[in-house]
Amino acid sequence: LDAVNFAADYDKSVSRERVNLLNWSEEFDKSDWVQTSVTVAPDVLLAPDGTLTADSTDKTIDNSAELRQVISEQQTGAEYIFSVWLKKWNSDIVRIVIYNNNGNVFIAANNCDLSSGEWERFSVSGTTNATSTSIKVIIHSYSDTTDAYTWGAQLELGSVATDYQRVGHGEGEN
Repeated sequence: LDAVNFAADYDKSVSRERVNLLNWSEEFDKSDWVQTSVTVAPDVLLAPDGTLTADSTDKTIDNSAELRQVISEQQTGAEYIFSVWLKKWNSDIVRIVIYNNNGNVFIAANNCDLSSGEWERFSVSGTTNATSTSIKVIIHSYSDTTDAYTWGAQLELGSVATDYQRVGHGEGEN
């Protein structure tokens, strides 16, 4: 945990007026996070901020295992960035994805290499199309063993991730 410089992964020049649009940014067992072929165990590991709030995600069945959240109010033709902290449990690769939810149109993906075994903040950004009415973010299986520790998901307008903003967990829950 000492090797993680929690504040160093952010561009401080980006305006703090941007907000995390996700619900329950640290609690992937909540109903806002739809679980498909995955089991979430809450609060099993120290997170990058030193709190016992990181969840384990354990793929239960097949390569379609995923955690996803849909945000119904979003801007058309706008750039969004989705970021999440991930750490290796049994898997080396996890994919994070942004979709235009109506029509399930792919926007962007990042295959996240967890082989370092350390907490890392991964991100993916892309622009919604002119007809999009909602956006979906996904933490997706990529191999036969996609088990990872997950913490600190954030979706916001823009192309550079700002400081992590906790949503839920007793703080201004939405």
